[in-house]
Amino acid sequence: MIAIFLLNAFLAFQPNPPLERYRWKQRVLLVFAPAETAKAFSDQKTIIRQNEAGFQERELVVLDLLPGGKNTEALQQQFGVKPQEFTVILIGKDGGEKLRRPAPVAAKELFDLIDSMPMRQRERNE
Repeated sequence: MIAIFLLNAFLAFQPNPPLERYRWKQRVLLVFAPAETAKAFSDQKTIIRQNEAGFQERELVVLDLLPGGKNTEALQQQFGVKPQEFTVILIGKDGGEKLRRPAPVAAKELFDLIDSMPMRQRERNE
């Protein structure tokens, strides 16, 4: 009984996981890069800029995760991404990982995947 109380007290004082604020509200595209100057990072940012309307329509938030950035280290550990790797991860509104790629991802691939999800289909019918 005391152990359960202590565990609950410990959990109550833990900060929210970095992605918790997005759950059930927005999809998240995590873009991990070893440096802002990495070509893959630049290519992914260009894809995002050229398709802003599609990202907004799908309630897709982009988090750039660069060395020294807020939450970068915690999310690298959570998703098993090494600091020297470029990795793109799509997180659904349910908080689950939906896609992982070691290279830039085309907007069409992201949009097709999101549009095939049951939650997105419900959103489009509302």
